[in-house]
Amino acid sequence: MLGALAKKIFGSSNDRRVKGFRPRVAAINALEPEISALSDEQLRARTQAFRDQLAAGTRLDDLECPALVLWATSDPYIGVEQGRWYEAALADARLALIDDAGPWLWLDRPDVVDKVVDHMAPLA
Repeated sequence: MLGALAKKIFGSSNDRRVKGFRPRVAAINALEPEISALSDEQLRARTQAFRDQLAAGTRLDDLECPALVLWATSDPYIGVEQGRWYEAALADARLALIDDAGPWLWLDRPDVVDKVVDHMAPLA
């Protein structure tokens, strides 16, 4: 009973964790217009700049590069909340929820995964 009262007042540990990420998420979301306006060539140049930073010793935790989190909406084991957590935890991440897919997204919706890979391949 005391735990339930504390949860109502302070929120769950997950609520507090998500709240801590909100400023970073807002800053990342503010970058969307800038990133969306880049051409394929400009995105390739950015990718190379991130690779150069890593080669120079920058830690992956410190590297803020765009990330796309693909998450299945019908996964019976790990809910969409976990996908949202990754979106908030990763620097410059965006979550794409994929319907009609379970825990093996690449098997359930290869059409979606193939489109993403085809789009990202020139950036690699």
